[in-house]
Amino acid sequence: MTESGENLLLAISRYQRDLEKYLKRQDAAKMLHTLRNLDKLPIEMYHLEETLIGRTVNSLPLFGGEVGEEAKCLVEKWQEMVLKELDEEDVHHEDIKEGNIVHHEFMKNNSSENTDHMKINEIEKEERKSDVNIEQNHESKRSSRSRSTCSSENGEIDTVKISNSDECLLKSICHYQKGLERNFRKKNELKMLHKLRRLDKLSIEVSHLEETLIGRTVNNLRIFGGEVGEAANSLVQKWQEMVIQAIDKEFDESFKSASPGRNDYQEKKREEENKKRFHSSSDGNTVDHVIKNYVSDSTDNMNTNGIKQKTRNHFQILKIVMKVVKNLRMNVSILVKMMNVRKTETAKNTNPQIEEKS
Repeated sequence: MTESGENLLLAISRYQRDLEKYLKRQDAAKMLHTLRNLDKLPIEMYHLEETLIGRTVNSLPLFGGEVGEEAKCLVEKWQEMVLKELDEEDVHHEDIKEGNIVHHEFMKNNSSENTDHMKINEIEKEERKSDVNIEQNHESKRSSRSRSTCSSENGEIDTVKISNSDECLLKSICHYQKGLERNFRKKNELKMLHKLRRLDKLSIEVSHLEETLIGRTVNNLRIFGGEVGEAANSLVQKWQEMVIQAIDKEFDESFKSASPGRNDYQEKKREEENKKRFHSSSDGNTVDHVIKNYVSDSTDNMNTNGIKQKTRNHFQILKIVMKVVKNLRMNVSILVKMMNVRKTETAKNTNPQIEEKS
């Protein structure tokens, strides 16, 4: 890491400590000044990950007033920057695969280091000058600027935020997925562990698992063992529980919708009829007889094709469950037979030894 990069991280950490200190003192003027100094820094996604300054600033909109507005604008600016960096990184990896690496990146990095160093020095000089008069002049000089910038950007950002919040999450999942696959090939366990922890912090839902297939990628990492294997295993278990809960919820909702318009009187009447049928039938197949009558009566009350389809799906699920149970029973019986065979073999081996001793 270069000196300018280290200086930038130190400056961000210093502003972060200042914000936490001023927040405890409830000093709105100095918080606003620190936020504006942060806004001038050339912060990138790497700096956000290293310092976690985003969490500190994200807690300030609750403060209200100018501090809340400035913090909100800064968080939205960093969110857009993260999205752009993710897109650029995807394009960059595609260029590397095709062999089309652009040479001007080296010049851009060198120039950015020099500008970073100059910007940090300028901001520190401005801070020393303005610390004396900050409490007197911050309202008159800077309130108009913060309101104008926020008002001009808020209209666009709010609409984009609603429509692209899910898009942003999908892009970040795909970004981490590509990083995991790339580092899996390189066998870089540290980077894989870092990306798994980042994935664990995302609010991933079942729809995201279906669209990105991130579950397969993470499941392949369980063979690594160590911290990577443990992190991948816990993440897979977490997603499995989420999927099971979603299936149970959907099944309950569909089951409720499959029996509409059935009141307590009708249910009691149906129960009495079923009891009469059960007691009146003298066949050996009384239970089957009752079930057939109940199913026929219930299907008569289903008027729509959608409800019929749902009940068919439920019966199919039950059939699958019964098959699984049957297979489990077969496996258990096979294991029992194998255990019995081993016991007999051990008994045969021990009996000759006893006879020889006698």
